[in-house]
Amino acid sequence: MSHEMIGIMPLAKVLDIPRHKAALDRIFFSSSARQSFASDEERGVFRERWLGRYLGHDARHGFVVIAHGLGEPGAERSGGHLIGYLVASLDNPARNPRFADIGYFQSFAALCEWYPAQLHINIDASYRSFGIGARLIEQFCDYARARGTAGVHVVTSPASRNVSFYNRLGFEDVGRNGIGANEVVFLGRTL
Repeated sequence: MSHEMIGIMPLAKVLDIPRHKAALDRIFFSSSARQSFASDEERGVFRERWLGRYLGHDARHGFVVIAHGLGEPGAERSGGHLIGYLVASLDNPARNPRFADIGYFQSFAALCEWYPAQLHINIDASYRSFGIGARLIEQFCDYARARGTAGVHVVTSPASRNVSFYNRLGFEDVGRNGIGANEVVFLGRTL
């Protein structure tokens, strides 16, 4: 990464570029906790649930990270390569039928009133731990705040390594649902 410049730009600007669309899928699946699927159909349903619905309905709220190699011939013209993304919705998921297939939103309905925006973020593994994810989240939080959004949340496993990452960025454990391996934590941040 030392020979690259990193830039954040709106997701909607790159959705029509085939190599960037392919990079979104590659990063999504390589970053996912779930790595195996019984069929291509099941894989497609999983993608739609955690990525596709945001690309289709909320691309205007998302951001991507593009890396441009310094000293590469034509680097300015190549458009760089996509190394991470943040997809999001500003809609309260407990009130939006588009998210009815994710059961925990109803159990977190009161919290979703305070923290209606939600996000999902993934960075290519070779670019993690350089502060890129934090920059993406801050960019989104500024964006959501400017649109009058009161708060943002993520839902994850309480044992996940990303909990401490979100805690460092001001997200607090404000609710839990489920038990054992099915427990999820609702991390909220006031904007």
